[in-house]
Amino acid sequence: MSGCSNVDRRFPIHRTSAERWLRATQVNLAADRAAGFSLAGQNLLDTRPDLAEFGEFVNQASPAELEDYARAHRHESLAFLVLMLTGACDADCAICFTDRRKKRGETSPEARRQLLREAAELGAQFVYVPGEGEPTLDAGWWEFLDAVREFGLHAVVFTNSLAFGDDAVARKRWGISSQQALERLLDYPVSFYNKLWSFDQKSMADMLCIAPSRVPYRRWQGMNLPTGLAAMLDVLPRERVGIEVVIERRNAREVIDDIAPFSDEHDLCRIIEIIQHNGRTLGKAEYDPSAQEVFEATKLLSVTSCVMATCKAVVTARGMVSPRIAILEHQIPEPVNIAEGSLWQLIHSTPYIVDRRYQLQCLCELEPAQLASESDQIQVRPGSVAPAELVAQETAASQSPAPNPSSARPAESRSIASHRYALPDLLSGVVPAGTAARVVGRVHQRNGKGWSLQDGPHTITVRGSAPPPHHWVEVEGTTSTSGALIQRSAARTLGAGGAGTGRNLPERSFLQQPQRLQRVVERAHALRFVRATLDNDGFLEVTTPFLQSAAENCQVAQATVELGEGPEAKQTAFLRTDPEEYLKRYLTAGLEAVYEISTNVRDEAPDGTHLREFQSLEYYHRGWSFADTVSYAETLVRSLWRAAAEHPTTPFQRLSVREAILDATGLDLDSSPLATAEGLRRAILAAGLEGEGQQPGDLISSVPEALQPWRRSWVEALLDAFVCPHFTSPTWLVGYPPELALSSRVDAGRALRGELFAPGGLELAHVYENEVLPGVLKHRYSNRHAHRVDAGLDPRQPNEDLFASLQLGMPPMAGGAIGVDRVLMIARGEAQVGSGLLFPHETGVPLSATEAAEEAAEVDEATGSSDESALESPQGSRPPAAPSHAHSSSAGGRAGER
Repeated sequence: MSGCSNVDRRFPIHRTSAERWLRATQVNLAADRAAGFSLAGQNLLDTRPDLAEFGEFVNQASPAELEDYARAHRHESLAFLVLMLTGACDADCAICFTDRRKKRGETSPEARRQLLREAAELGAQFVYVPGEGEPTLDAGWWEFLDAVREFGLHAVVFTNSLAFGDDAVARKRWGISSQQALERLLDYPVSFYNKLWSFDQKSMADMLCIAPSRVPYRRWQGMNLPTGLAAMLDVLPRERVGIEVVIERRNAREVIDDIAPFSDEHDLCRIIEIIQHNGRTLGKAEYDPSAQEVFEATKLLSVTSCVMATCKAVVTARGMVSPRIAILEHQIPEPVNIAEGSLWQLIHSTPYIVDRRYQLQCLCELEPAQLASESDQIQVRPGSVAPAELVAQETAASQSPAPNPSSARPAESRSIASHRYALPDLLSGVVPAGTAARVVGRVHQRNGKGWSLQDGPHTITVRGSAPPPHHWVEVEGTTSTSGALIQRSAARTLGAGGAGTGRNLPERSFLQQPQRLQRVVERAHALRFVRATLDNDGFLEVTTPFLQSAAENCQVAQATVELGEGPEAKQTAFLRTDPEEYLKRYLTAGLEAVYEISTNVRDEAPDGTHLREFQSLEYYHRGWSFADTVSYAETLVRSLWRAAAEHPTTPFQRLSVREAILDATGLDLDSSPLATAEGLRRAILAAGLEGEGQQPGDLISSVPEALQPWRRSWVEALLDAFVCPHFTSPTWLVGYPPELALSSRVDAGRALRGELFAPGGLELAHVYENEVLPGVLKHRYSNRHAHRVDAGLDPRQPNEDLFASLQLGMPPMAGGAIGVDRVLMIARGEAQVGSGLLFPHETGVPLSATEAAEEAAEVDEATGSSDESALESPQGSRPPAAPSHAHSSSAGGRAGER
């Protein structure tokens, strides 16, 4: 084969012969056809000469004959089982396709034992453990190995080896030293692929996204190796120790020049792959190796197991059957669990699994990208698609002579084959210099080397005379070094641009600074990432009404709209301020866990931390406690942070309201004299407390007279003046007094609710354990409404349907809300909300005289004569349509209550 070595360096047990593949594939084809999937595998039968004779049989046989064949050969149907042990991981690799957290409902040792028994009975020779997380973190790790040994299988495990190089970690995990753990492994049929992404400790730590101290290194035969790998090489037989390498931009040169030769020198089995785009690398070309590095690395790449889909089964950490390794549960249309039937029944009765079994291309990235509706944007780089020859090689003889390395070529993507490229392709270095290329974009501006062409947040320089500003053009030419320049040979106009409208449209500023569009892209990625987290954890995304018949009952200014025509038909609808009450009713209806990323409106003037029209993420889970929802909210906030920018992973602080106020002011809310509003007011006055920049007495006068009889008003005033502004790290305030319980359950005199604040006191999230006793909640709503009226807002009737839902039997639950744009603002270190939104709010501000003059000049230039003979103007060309309206976001949770 050209372009890669035919020497398969995987563990011998890991290699599946063409004969074994053929026998298993035939059994599964017969079983699927007998189960009623009449076209299963037809594409495979049409393209594989070695299946031609069997194809005639399955196409002509009756269902009974197919069932008899499958039954007789069932013991040959599975070559191996792919099994995920746990979602938990002690690393945080950016390239990982999972969220690296332990899942609720992960398979038990007993369930795995039964699964391994069934796999062995179907003919599996080994169990392949790539891991949604780090396999050795699983609580049933040793029980798993016991079952592997019991049923005559061999385990092939991927590990970061951290526990095998650190006694403290090993003792915490298993109660024995790392040396004892390695010696214990001698008794089990298990082989390990160890992560070796760099010989440099800091580089390795950077790629694992952990502190260097957590991945210790030591000298081993003249090389710096992770201590865990070195210890494994010292104890285990060499034939059971291998390395796993992912090539990306930071380590590509080292893999080619040092790591691959090292593995050859020491006769280590290995898997070397080019980065697949998943996790935080999804859609980010900066992680890709250069075209030259891909060219040199291709001959080192391991064969894929894509074709093995016809003779393997994949089971996730929670026991769901999946078609491929990197397709997660939330990406499977109708997931089935191993508890629902035997492995044989499930893999031959699930339409999605049967269909994907015979699609032999690399689906681990293509499928998630397609489901995310982004395949065209993502699948254009060398790491995106496995070279076709590597897929075909899976069924070739495992020790064929290697080809001439000079014939190696880079892996091609769909865009490269078509000779029409997106700008990110050219900027990523995928396209070699001198390539004939066509690109589409918008004329941006002239510069010293020519003019720039824009596509989204990306720009490249084009040499040659420039078309008019802002025109949409297709440019044809040849690429220059690194694809950053293109020497133009021809161009044609696709759409005119540059004529002004007399309004200060937000598009104008993005046209002047196209790199700002990157924030729009990052925002979309962050929302997709947090959706994947929720979906993967069993939450169902639902929709609640935006136009509501019942008004918000608390201290929130709510916008209204008149619906219908004519006096009798008209009715007032309230624009949603949050989806809380309706989401809870989904759980009354019987769902276990729901969420919504909703667009909401509060009739309040926008400022640097709040938008009138904003977006929140709100979720509820049946049976959760307050502790559960606090922990999960942290997970969601970190998911948004991680998707938007690098962010510290230090623990969030937690303070009770009583503790925080006592430390800041010396006032103890639990003392008897402070148990009433008047007592607390007098204590504040006697203490002469004033907030930052205030005079004595200012705090007292800051509370409106009508609200002074409310104890909650004084507690909130103390928090606002003395506590929240002084937070220096993300902090949860918990243990609110009953007056501030809102909709949360009260236990031992404390409301089970919490708020997360950013440094400086900006509220990011509000979570709580929900009160579901109808009488208690109705009384709470009555108090909230009275407070609303005293605050000077219009009286509102409560949502009677909510109370009726409580009477039906609303289940115990916990949940909360997260302010999406505030979290993203903090993650990026920005001064105000709205970044990543083209329309943070509707404007309509007229142009200033200077801006109008600049616009007129642009119009003259855009519509004037051009010396560009190569430009072809289409008939009736029009400026491109403006994008549709987008939604803003601000904080969720308690902001409207205070």
